[in-house]
Amino acid sequence: MALAGCAARRLELPGDQVASLGDRLETDIAGGQRAGLKTIAVLSGITNAAMLEASPIKPTWVFAGIDELARALA
Repeated sequence: MALAGCAARRLELPGDQVASLGDRLETDIAGGQRAGLKTIAVLSGITNAAMLEASPIKPTWVFAGIDELARALA
């Protein structure tokens, strides 16, 4: 939480406007959830679709990769 909170404060953003992005459910996504953030998982690294399906850790959003995320944000 300290790192996420620090980043949000430095950006002067409320927590509901900050998300944790990563490819590891147990660290990136779970850590973001513990910090009270929305979470974005990309399946282009460690985590794949089968691992996501089997995991109790569920991100807010899931994208195949950074390119897909960028298109969604455009």
